[in-house]
Amino acid sequence: MELHLADYRCAEVVARFFAKHIQASHDGISNLEFLCPDGAKAACRRQQVIIAAEESKLVGALRFYRRKTSNSASLYQFALNERFRGSGVIAQMLRKIDVEYIEANCSIMSTFNAYYEKTGWQCVQQSRGLYIWKYQL
Repeated sequence: MELHLADYRCAEVVARFFAKHIQASHDGISNLEFLCPDGAKAACRRQQVIIAAEESKLVGALRFYRRKTSNSASLYQFALNERFRGSGVIAQMLRKIDVEYIEANCSIMSTFNAYYEKTGWQCVQQSRGLYIWKYQL
C-alpha cells in the first residue's frame, strides 16, 4: 500500500472518493461543511490530504489541518474502502502527518465515538455537544 500527500492532481478523485464513502446522514458527521467537494479539492491543493492507494487505486483519504500554534493537527474527515477497515491503515495515514498529536471532534450522541475509543484515541474534553478526541503519535 502506498501512502502519500495528495496534491492538485488528485483533487477530483479525492472529492469523488469522499462523496462515495461518507454519508451525510451518518451520525459521525459533526459539520456538513466537511462534505463539500470544493473543501476536499482545496485541501488537496494545500497538501492537507493523505491518500492510500493500492495498485494505483484510491482506497483511503484523510483530510487534516496542521495547526500553526502547536505541533498538532485537526482531523476533518476520513474514509477508507470497506475492504481495508480494521487493518490499521488510518493509523498509518495519521503518522504521515508528522505531528505530536491529532485532535478530532465528534458529536456526543454519535456512535462513532466507539471507533475513536477502540482505536486508541483519548477523549480530552467535552465542549458544546462534542467530544474532543486526541491521538498521540
